[in-house]
Amino acid sequence: MKSGTPLPSALPTEGFAVRDALASGASRSRLRGHDLEAPYWGVRAGAGTTLDEAAKATAFLSRTTPSAIVSHFSAAKLWGMPLPPRWSSDERLHVSVPPDTRASKARGVAGHHVALHPTDAVRRDGVRLTSQARTLCDLSGYLQEEDLLAIADYCLWWRREDADRLSANDIYVAINRHPTKRGIARLRAIAPLASDRADSAPESKIRYRIHAAGLPTPAVNIELFDAKGGFLAMPDLVYPRFSMALDYEGDHHRTDAAQWEKDIHRVPRLQDAGWHHTRISRSDLRDSGDFLARLARNLRNRGWTP
Repeated sequence: MKSGTPLPSALPTEGFAVRDALASGASRSRLRGHDLEAPYWGVRAGAGTTLDEAAKATAFLSRTTPSAIVSHFSAAKLWGMPLPPRWSSDERLHVSVPPDTRASKARGVAGHHVALHPTDAVRRDGVRLTSQARTLCDLSGYLQEEDLLAIADYCLWWRREDADRLSANDIYVAINRHPTKRGIARLRAIAPLASDRADSAPESKIRYRIHAAGLPTPAVNIELFDAKGGFLAMPDLVYPRFSMALDYEGDHHRTDAAQWEKDIHRVPRLQDAGWHHTRISRSDLRDSGDFLARLARNLRNRGWTP
């Protein structure tokens, strides 16, 4: 068939296995048409098509062994986990197979060997991938503690309405199921710090750095009220004992007019009620030394004894 000849309608537009195309009646010459390209060996997709993670996974898994599963950073992307830039920009498809199976060395694919517990494999939007808890365990071999905490917080987040939201116990079960896995000690170390109330990865990272500096652990996103019971605010991080509140302010606090107005009125209300308020910015994430020193100083001024 020439390039202009329609492909069999049964083939998915986002990518398909050559063997499935041949079985559907397409000829090998049609699969060499200029309107198609090969994102992986044995796979075809429309020329110039930008495949998202789900489409890449669907296309590649269509031609590989049934035991293969999307894992590691690709699974994290499919779950929507907040990855650090180094890994969020990794365009390789991460695929795992059992230890006794040859791992893929295809172009654009990172192959891994894993031994899966039956609960480690799930199907989401038609793609077979590692569960959130198992993905978190796999990532612990590559990420630092604060990045793991940000992902653990995301998996627990109370505002997630989907049925896939994890409980703290789910994370501990996964840790105990894979006690010798590379990096699992890092995940075990941050598990007690994980919170279902953190609204963003920067909040989680700041909270970890506060903990690592030996400072008291703040409460996360709790509502504050004045002496008459009137609502004051729900800051990102709170020290109720010391009447201190902290907020991480990303770009949306500057660019969103409604958020800006809310911020302007919230801080005076807190201060009038006797609260000390600290704003945290992206520069405090780049270098937290001054912020942590200032926080320690303010805590001591309000009665904290190291």
